[in-house]
Amino acid sequence: MSSSARLHWFVRAARHAFVSAALLLAGCRTAALKGAFADDLYRSPHGNYSFAVPELRPGRTLVDEAGDAHGRTGFFSAGSEIGDLVSIEYFEIPAAKREQFQGSAVADALSAFYRDGYVPMKAKAFAGLRSIHDEAVQDAGRTAHFGVLYIPHGSTMADGKRPSGALDTVRAFLAFVEGDVVYTLGCTRSRDALHGDAELTESEIADYRTLLADLRSRMRFGG
Repeated sequence: MSSSARLHWFVRAARHAFVSAALLLAGCRTAALKGAFADDLYRSPHGNYSFAVPELRPGRTLVDEAGDAHGRTGFFSAGSEIGDLVSIEYFEIPAAKREQFQGSAVADALSAFYRDGYVPMKAKAFAGLRSIHDEAVQDAGRTAHFGVLYIPHGSTMADGKRPSGALDTVRAFLAFVEGDVVYTLGCTRSRDALHGDAELTESEIADYRTLLADLRSRMRFGG
């Protein structure tokens, strides 16, 4: 079965859920979160996960969204005033497709999800987006997929001298399965939000891998 056929469920869910890219733009806020937030702990509207939100000084802006038109989907981001950003997106796997994300098949399924589904979805929102690095990794003893994207005009920081406003950025992602849901955990450090550079060093890529593992440890799953 081709990757496009295997990912039809994801394309449909992403199309009918929400435009997460729009929520990453500078100054975007919601009047009220759909999830719950207290004592630095965020709980998703569907109750599928909680996340101990980093402090992110100076300032911290929280945004979320959720839907269930084609399975449970959701988005959460926390950003600072100097460009640091953490994001979590999730997509419920249809019952008929869950076997593809289990056991020895999960590495290939996550690779296809990230390369053939998630990255093209982002590319539709950000012209010129390109992959800097991606690989299968072990996270918390389980298979995951790690990737880094260069995103033109994708920063939460803006430059009034540029016609597009938003600066270029680098964002790293970790895709993994928990229960019947695929999660993509993302992050950008301030320096990459202000000076996005597609030529990251191996050390900088490794730093993002470590940062995502730390952020992943802040998540808890279930009710």
